[in-house]
Amino acid sequence: MKLMRISNFMISFIKCFNKHLYKYIYILIVVFLLSPIIAIGQPANEVVIEAFGLSSHPFKNINKDIKNNENIIISICYIDQYPCQQAKLDKEARQFAMEKIKKAKETRKVKNLSSQDQEKLLSNSATADQFSEQHEEELNELRHNFICRYNAKLLGIKKVPAIVFNRRYVIYGETDIAKAYQCFQAFLKKQNEFQEDKDATS
Repeated sequence: MKLMRISNFMISFIKCFNKHLYKYIYILIVVFLLSPIIAIGQPANEVVIEAFGLSSHPFKNINKDIKNNENIIISICYIDQYPCQQAKLDKEARQFAMEKIKKAKETRKVKNLSSQDQEKLLSNSATADQFSEQHEEELNELRHNFICRYNAKLLGIKKVPAIVFNRRYVIYGETDIAKAYQCFQAFLKKQNEFQEDKDATS
């Protein structure tokens, strides 16, 4: 029964530091609602590339022409990384919580802390902030991968790998970024030629 109480306090602690992650949900909703406005304001020659895949099949061939092109914004997302990172951070949070309880016992020179003291210690926002500072890089990666999964859902990605251009056009089954970009450029060229012929005959 005692172990169950400690576990519940750890869950409270994990939820406490996860508030830094959950707030990004609201940011994402706002960005999604504003996306038509953002698209209107996007420069005509700017290309936004969002690649969604699995870490077991990484994307390749992001050549210098793409990397050094100021008009290309690229984001690589491996949607299977979020659950693994979440589980890893939860484990580290539990270890962190046990250390906090251990140190509190040593400081107070007691064998055990009351359930109320344990709950107060682990539910403290300052404790969660301390954990967040120590694991800032991991939390940033977790947030990035959470956003990746959220964006994949918003864009209606049905399978991976998928490379999305300007949030409108998608190429499935390709992990070669440069090849996909060439296909996209060829598509735009044909589309423009078709539009020019249509305008000429009208």
